[in-house]
Amino acid sequence: MLVAEILAGLAAAFGAFLGFLSLIRPKWGQGVVRLVPDPAKPGGFSEFRSSYGGLFLGFNGAVLLALIAGNGVMGASFAAGLAWLGSAVGRVVSMALDGTDTPYNRMNVAIEGGLGLMLLAPFITHIVL
Repeated sequence: MLVAEILAGLAAAFGAFLGFLSLIRPKWGQGVVRLVPDPAKPGGFSEFRSSYGGLFLGFNGAVLLALIAGNGVMGASFAAGLAWLGSAVGRVVSMALDGTDTPYNRMNVAIEGGLGLMLLAPFITHIVL
């Protein structure tokens, strides 16, 4: 297994772990993303279980399964990597436009950007080498 695939696997395992925890413990996911469901509109925890749980678990799990199967890893990790980078970009935009430049957000830009780049490692090594 190439170093690029190991990096992608580590990032995907971390993302899948975050998704799994949010899926089974939506209050934990709520604390991580610092959002509170609107009590006037039932179903807020469904969003945590869906978006922060199932979606994270699914797209990061796809990378892990592609690594295990030995095929499709470049496409799966490319998609997951861009999703994580998109999350970092969205957070940077919020920091600039919403006045949310906090240590918490700066740390998460680094984490999301790092995970995105790690997941893009197989694609980057393919086009560079």
